[in-house]
Amino acid sequence: MAGPLHWNILVVDDEKKICDQIQKALDGAEIVKDKEYLHVITQTSFEKSLEDLETYRIDLIILDVRQGPVEPTEGEVEDAGERTLKKIQEKRYIPVIFYTAIPTEIQHLHKPLIRIIQKDPNHKILLEPINEILRTPFPSMNRAITNHIEKKQAEYLRDFISTHWEQFGNASNQFDLVYLLLRRFVLAISNDGIKQLLKELHAPPEMYCDDPVIHPMQYYIYPPIESTLLTGDIYRRTAGKKEEYLIFLTPSCDLVTGREKADKVLLARCFLLSEQKEYQNWVKEYKRSKDFDKYTLWEEIDKIIKTEGKLQSLLKNNRQNSQSERFFYLPGVITIPNLIVDFQELENIDRSILSKMERVATLDSPFAESLSSKFTRYYGRIGSPDLNIDGIFCNFRESCD
Repeated sequence: MAGPLHWNILVVDDEKKICDQIQKALDGAEIVKDKEYLHVITQTSFEKSLEDLETYRIDLIILDVRQGPVEPTEGEVEDAGERTLKKIQEKRYIPVIFYTAIPTEIQHLHKPLIRIIQKDPNHKILLEPINEILRTPFPSMNRAITNHIEKKQAEYLRDFISTHWEQFGNASNQFDLVYLLLRRFVLAISNDGIKQLLKELHAPPEMYCDDPVIHPMQYYIYPPIESTLLTGDIYRRTAGKKEEYLIFLTPSCDLVTGREKADKVLLARCFLLSEQKEYQNWVKEYKRSKDFDKYTLWEEIDKIIKTEGKLQSLLKNNRQNSQSERFFYLPGVITIPNLIVDFQELENIDRSILSKMERVATLDSPFAESLSSKFTRYYGRIGSPDLNIDGIFCNFRESCD
């Protein structure tokens, strides 16, 4: 059974007395009863605090702003705390609480994971902001990802590189080797590696089980990484008071940075899943089914089964009683709602207009290719008149009589 979790807090203040007081007030403090506690490490040197980041696994830093007297020396532009923050962020991103006598002078540094607290004789006032930060997903996620990558790196170096040393150990082109090894390492920490990490973070089992289905987040690169516009880029714009979504359909090869060939680009409108009749009908039947009991007629139960089937068909890109190739489902994640792409709702716009819209995410492979393929099939289809099946069946019946 795992023991209690200790969060490592680094206190940086050039006054040893203050460091000792904060340590006495916070060390061993309970965050979650019998489960999580604070472990406080102190440092009176701003410079040496950067070395502490290499020595300890720090989850949160309590940082003074000014070294020496509160009044700055002549010509001093940037305080020691602010300089230290910049150096910390060059190495890694750790939540910081500025604990200072001059909070108004550093308000420009305030961010969700950078808090500013006025110094107080009762240092236990720090417990509330510490608790607020540690209750966000970031600290536990940060620790788990770091541990996971270090573990995978050790496994990779031990199992892959040592096993294949004869093959790669004397490679003449080290740059090719770096490219090869990094690509394989990235693959090693993705897919099954992500599922293992989710399991360690106590995610619901359906998010990491060995089922062949995938998590919706695997659809997207969120936010986009590439500066080049890509097929499958998802855009958001405001029309009046309503947010609208569009997806980019122009081939990426026409928009390589510095060699753009397309002055106009093609996008398809995306509509909220909640606006679709299949979803609305399912919600209506699902709410009604909460009142079902053992006396409920089978016909009533069958209604919800059918509405759920139609909704599932829509989500599987095989819309019933409609042009199935016309629509493409995009699952909702984070700030992206569940969306239905409609290939009949196209917009051909000047490329410059894209800069006025928010580029939210990019469809990852192979989903971007699937979108492009489906769009091509929809517009490249060749229609033909329906065959008179009823007449053919009449002939079948006559031949049987």
